[in-house]
Amino acid sequence: MWAAIRDNVGMLELLLLNNPNLDAVDKDGWNALDHAILKINYKAARVLTKAGLQRRPFEDYDGKTWRKYDIQMMFDNLDADAEDVPYSKFFDLIKKQRMEWLAQDLVVDRREGYREYIWRQLNFGEAPLVPREDLPLHLQP
Repeated sequence: MWAAIRDNVGMLELLLLNNPNLDAVDKDGWNALDHAILKINYKAARVLTKAGLQRRPFEDYDGKTWRKYDIQMMFDNLDADAEDVPYSKFFDLIKKQRMEWLAQDLVVDRREGYREYIWRQLNFGEAPLVPREDLPLHLQP
């Protein structure tokens, strides 16, 4: 599992030569392939998929990754057994969605509760933005 988390393909290949227990899971029930997918380690995930590990459904990974990326693209490339997929390619869809979001007419959502406002201030968070047309007319600036 450690080699999958660290994307250490050489160590994974060495371990796979020595008949490892591929059914091993951590305390949360995640196996080595799951950790490779969660950490966006494509090369490790490819090696483990070839070794016979099965991945979970898309919904099990969604929202649990350490950084938001296109999980479906990871699955598609694993299914196609693509050689070298650049790490940055998994973020293209997310960047495109972010640019489309920012291109809208965004305003600060003043429906934010006091508790959320205090938490955001203490944690240096950004103000919640919404498209202007989503706000009721009496709250539009």
